Amino acid sequence: MVTRYTKAWPEEVIRYINENITADFESGTLFRKGVKIEGSLVNPKPRQYLAFGCRINGKFRILKVHQVIFYLYHGKQAKLWIDHIDGDPLNNAISNLREVTKEQNQANMIPRKKTKSGYKGVHPRVDNKGFWATIRCNGKSHYLGQFNTAEEAAKAYDAASLELHGKYGYRNFS
Repeated sequence: MVTRYTKAWPEEVIRYINENITADFESGTLFRKGVKIEGSLVNPKPRQYLAFGCRINGKFRILKVHQVIFYLYHGKQAKLWIDHIDGDPLNNAISNLREVTKEQNQANMIPRKKTKSGYKGVHPRVDNKGFWATIRCNGKSHYLGQFNTAEEAAKAYDAASLELHGKYGYRNFS
């Protein structure tokens, strides 16, 4: 049995979407009765998503664009997380969306822009004599070693990401 992570929509929300919303799956754009839905950014940077508001049976609801695109394309609401394959939460093209577990989604998260090394999983040593790398998998941190340059450490991270996370893992280098 798969645990549901995404809260199931009430029947009136599903009916509203089916009756009022259409999508351009290639661009990831939604339309309400033929008019493009602009949407607004929700969540703090850099993990912002597009969402839009609608009034259903007198109650105001906020729906995330990527969840509605996924629903309209597949004909069912995702039970797990919806991952943006390229790491860009504003790219809602159906080719960029996939249903994943929480762990798979976290493995593909882009690094926070504030990293001192500029790479995911890479940290400068306290003595400023190189870098060390770590990666998380199944809730555990794995030490990958010490390296002379941030690039070497990032390449070690990428190799571990491929091994541990497969196609779901984030890579510092393409």
